[in-house]
Amino acid sequence: MQDFKTIEWQGLWDMPSRKGETVYDWGDELQPLTDDEDIVWNSRNFTLRALFDKRILGNDFEQKKAKIAALGKFTLSTPFRDCEVWVEEFRILSENSISAICEFKFYEQSPRFEAVLPTPSNYGSTIDGYSLYKDLGIYFVFNDDKQLAKLKDLGKTVFNKGKGKSEYREFPEVTLNCFSKDVSKIQKILSKSGLRELRHKGKTYKCFFTKGFKINKRTNGFIYEIKLSVSEII
Repeated sequence: MQDFKTIEWQGLWDMPSRKGETVYDWGDELQPLTDDEDIVWNSRNFTLRALFDKRILGNDFEQKKAKIAALGKFTLSTPFRDCEVWVEEFRILSENSISAICEFKFYEQSPRFEAVLPTPSNYGSTIDGYSLYKDLGIYFVFNDDKQLAKLKDLGKTVFNKGKGKSEYREFPEVTLNCFSKDVSKIQKILSKSGLRELRHKGKTYKCFFTKGFKINKRTNGFIYEIKLSVSEII
């Protein structure tokens, strides 16, 4: 990819959602599935728009297109991380005699979260002891959903043949509307097994992460929204 000059990345920083079952329905209650073997992440798709300068490589552009079409799985180095990807699609958006603007769509089958975490400071509002502001550099607005959680659908059993509603409710959610200059550390924390422990204004929320989130890349940082399912409030 060194022959192309980056114009824009799209979706590179997004956090994927979990794949498969995330809770177990016992019929009268829901149990979060948070063991290592339960946690599988959906694939991640992201896009690179780049400029190819024909004045530098001349007729090699046609050869380069052929090589891209023949690529299998390879390691892609990006400003955020190295990842194992395939080129899902390659398009030429515009072209003239001296340059071409191209778009690569990459497919990352098994996203990895490999950030090195600092020592938890337990300062202020925290997640697993990591200060959202001091350790992770996150400015946030906390929203504890005041709406009543929905009644969950009944699981289908030998006693329940239909799709009725249970007297038990789904897990409520809390939301963090965030801005930060880095997202790799919070993604590493959210990807871990077990329940997360979110502490804010005297309350402790035992929660787990399943939904993924999109990231809006700005010049000076990232804007994103984290939703956490809450199993217990202490």
